[in-house]
Parts: sequence; structure tokens; C-alpha cells
Amino acid sequence: MARLVCALVLVGLVPLVYGRSSGAPTDACTTMTPQHGDTVVQAGPSPYGIAAPNTAAPGQQITIRVHGGGAVFKGFLVRALEGANPSTGQFVVAPNAFQCDNPSDSATHANPNPKNMVDLTWQAPPYATSVTFQSTVVFNFTTIHRNAPVTIQVL
Repeated sequence: MARLVCALVLVGLVPLVYGRSSGAPTDACTTMTPQHGDTVVQAGPSPYGIAAPNTAAPGQQITIRVHGGGAVFKGFLVRALEGANPSTGQFVVAPNAFQCDNPSDSATHANPNPKNMVDLTWQAPPYATSVTFQSTVVFNFTTIHRNAPVTIQVL
């Protein structure tokens, strides 16, 4: 009986040890951290980043690039906000688009394979607004970087 209990406990811990290989959970939306337990976001500027055009037309699809500046990474989370509010824009091409607040307002990785960059296609909302993209990059289970936010104007 004791062996069965130990085996069940160990099996239950496997997801905690290996993290979220198929992408960030919706729990990560508020903190922009991957929920790996007690992992702390690295201090200082991130070696990673996101790139986007400065402007988009209402309804236009644009490319949002998550990049490593030459370094590889395993995971990411990108979320679009209009001020403090969720964006109604949507990720239409992403490894794993999901809903933090509105349908497809966020994107994450679909596997833990090393990546140099990931291109996401985001469709702007159908009205003029300012949209800020927040992002976090996961180098490995314990090394997480929060990138500087990028803001675009939908004109």
C-alpha cells in the first residue's frame, strides 16, 4: 500500500517538474509568468523581445515577432491589451492562440522545442485604439524573462 501511495505521489509531481510544454495556462494571464512554481522573473533587461510595426489599420493583420536576439528559448506568452483593458484584437496565426479575457487575445508556444524566433499574426480591432503587447519568454524551467512592452497605434 505504501508503494502505491508513493507511486501516485510521484506521478502527480511529474507535471510540476516538467512545466507546461504545450503552452502557458490561463492562470499565467494575470502575472505573465508560466506558473512553474516558485520561479522568479530574471532581473534586468531581457535579452529577448518582441517586434511589431508602429501602426496598423483597423482590422489589419500584422506580424508580431517574438525573438531571441540570437539566443534560443523554449516558451513564450504574448498578451494584447488596450490600456488596462483586454484587447478585442485576435491572434489569427499562432502556435497556440488562447483566451485570457477575449477570444484569441493571447498566444503561447505549442511545444518546448528550442526556437530562435516565432512569428505571430495578429488582427487589429475594427476601431482606432492603442494596443500594448506584453510578453514573457521562457529560456528553461527556471530562467524566465519579461520583455519590455511594445505599443502600436491602430489608426
